[in-house]
Amino acid sequence: MENNIFKSKLKNLNLFSKLVADFIEDEGNIISEFIPELCSKISQRKYNRSLLAEIIRETHSGMEFSEKQKANIDLLLLDNSLTVVSGQQAGFLGGSLYTLYKLLDTVRISRVLNDSNHSYNFVPIFWVEDNDDDLDEISKVLFLDEYSKTVEFKLILEEIVSVSDKHIGTDNQEIIGSVVEFLGKHRRSDSIGKIVSEAYSSANTISQGFIELLNKLTAHTGVLFISASKIMKSSIANSIVEEELSNPGRSKLSVEKKNKLLINNGYHIQASASEINVFMHQNGKRNKIEWIDGEYLLGNERCELNFLLNLLGSDDVYFSPKVLLRPVVQDYVLPNAIYVAGPGELAYHKQIDYLYEDFSVVKPLLSLRTSATIIDKRTARYLGKINKSPEYFMKRFTEIEKDFAEEMLGNQHDEVFSKFKLNLRTSLSELSEYVLHVDSQLTRNIQGFEVSIYNLLEQLDKKVHTSTKRNNEETLKKYRAISNSVYPNGILQERAINILQYMTQSEELIDLLLTGNNLSADNHHFIYI
Repeated sequence: MENNIFKSKLKNLNLFSKLVADFIEDEGNIISEFIPELCSKISQRKYNRSLLAEIIRETHSGMEFSEKQKANIDLLLLDNSLTVVSGQQAGFLGGSLYTLYKLLDTVRISRVLNDSNHSYNFVPIFWVEDNDDDLDEISKVLFLDEYSKTVEFKLILEEIVSVSDKHIGTDNQEIIGSVVEFLGKHRRSDSIGKIVSEAYSSANTISQGFIELLNKLTAHTGVLFISASKIMKSSIANSIVEEELSNPGRSKLSVEKKNKLLINNGYHIQASASEINVFMHQNGKRNKIEWIDGEYLLGNERCELNFLLNLLGSDDVYFSPKVLLRPVVQDYVLPNAIYVAGPGELAYHKQIDYLYEDFSVVKPLLSLRTSATIIDKRTARYLGKINKSPEYFMKRFTEIEKDFAEEMLGNQHDEVFSKFKLNLRTSLSELSEYVLHVDSQLTRNIQGFEVSIYNLLEQLDKKVHTSTKRNNEETLKKYRAISNSVYPNGILQERAINILQYMTQSEELIDLLLTGNNLSADNHHFIYI
């Protein structure tokens, strides 16, 4: 199975930020001598483990637990059990590929830690962020058709409510049917199509559909799902919310203090903190709470702190953290040793070190999620025919076309044009000298003539390249198909293409992604299925 995965150093691909590159260099090895000390700190805190188990069971309501999941729930109740966590918004059909990578990273890292450390148990948890109400962002998915062109499917989600409250409904069943029909071209389409139809029944919410689909695909690994909205509707995180509401501006000051250090080190700031970093939810609607001129504003209405605090724990209202406070809430309620973060998450996690101190929460170690591109059989066949590596295609197709034409034209093209330019410069110099000797006022005419000549030469060069591409159209079609598959729409495949694109083609994909020693944070992986 190891022969199915090939690696390229992330820094060589130059696709991620300076912060990510420095993190890989300085902190890439998460399994280090610091783990025992961190585990001791975390295990000394008291967690409401029975309530956590109850919330997990509620998150999985109506779904069948695997034996490994049952065992992990039992382990979570023990004081020496810690978690390895990642999370993602509840996107349509499980979201893009990196969602699967993050989820399986929690399983893989948990296995490695359980094998190497017998003082603690490590349980993989996937945090489903379903408090969000940005339905447009989570409603779309992309697939690749038989020509490796992108095909979009989008749910009809017009009402703005939280993901946990929005039902899929009958209006979307035709779209679900279209997805199942589209997936029917692949060999595992029957089983995957059934999973899609069941998970995205009209009665389920977007959040339930997301969890049920991923659970059906990965339950055998033992990963446990936990709904962020169910966490926040319980009483388990109320003390963090109360502290944030009672200290307006404190979190913002802490974040801005760390931001200055990051900026001084040449890093980009990923997210901004607010005076109050929680939302209030009621009847499916998410409302801002603001602190302006010494007063609380809920929507457009002024209110008192006591009014907000009295809402904590009420049946029809709950609060959820904004992006920078969410990790603190997560690590307050979970005995979390490691968080598996994407590049963007890594950036904002670096902004909140002082927030953990403010709320007296132990900050876990960070692990950069797996980065990977999946190479299907047709793409692998094309790559073999043209003798190119997939790394070659990790750039805009316009650059690939240019490289292709230059490769086809070879050295002769450069030699001919370079020689002509050299002779042209000599001739233009002689011409300029003669003309200016006759009339020194003709400088601008000479300059304009030179510009025109070089522009014409550049146009001729472009036409030669265009003709070369046209004469090799069939080969370029293969290049375009590979480019669409490896780097669709000019972005990483893992950020664009849906999970099911490749789950319908390979029964081994999950096992490949769980290969313990074959995946590393400092590499981009090319996985052949």
